[in-house]
Amino acid sequence: MSTIKEFSIPIKGLKQEHYQFDFQIDKTFFTAFEDSPVSDADINVIVKLEKRVGMMEWFFDIEGTIKTECDRCLAAIDLPVFTEERLIVKYSEETQEDTDEIVFIHPDASHFDLSQYVYEYICLMTPITKVYDCENDEVPPCDMEMLSRIDGISDLPPQGEEEAEDKTFGSLLKNININ
Repeated sequence: MSTIKEFSIPIKGLKQEHYQFDFQIDKTFFTAFEDSPVSDADINVIVKLEKRVGMMEWFFDIEGTIKTECDRCLAAIDLPVFTEERLIVKYSEETQEDTDEIVFIHPDASHFDLSQYVYEYICLMTPITKVYDCENDEVPPCDMEMLSRIDGISDLPPQGEEEAEDKTFGSLLKNININ
């Protein structure tokens, strides 16, 4: 993974104050990550930094949409996502193992790269089942014909198929002759 320049924050010489950084994530961001489960998005990331003695506390507000396919109807949708995360960065001369919430860096570090953390937060907030209540949208992106077929509302037989045979497990068992 290559460092994305805009996410490399200069930390050397920062005063003990509050700072804010704003980022706009789109498909170019995800090209830096191999085999990314997300390929395109429109996400606003607001990062707040509280610099303290011996540590930094980063607060991430991530909100926007991920471009994906609806798992119900396969139409292209903009899936709304939102998360708030916190990351603590502590200075340490000795090598220490990072945890999920605490990262250790050397006191002489001049920059801190946020790109990997932003990427991981976006991937983690992406739901396994990619659906949302699109009926409330002004112009629903979902394929309503497909949804009506799934719900069994449509009176039309599936295209290219005649009345399907009953091939449930129970009906197959009825056809077995046991002598």
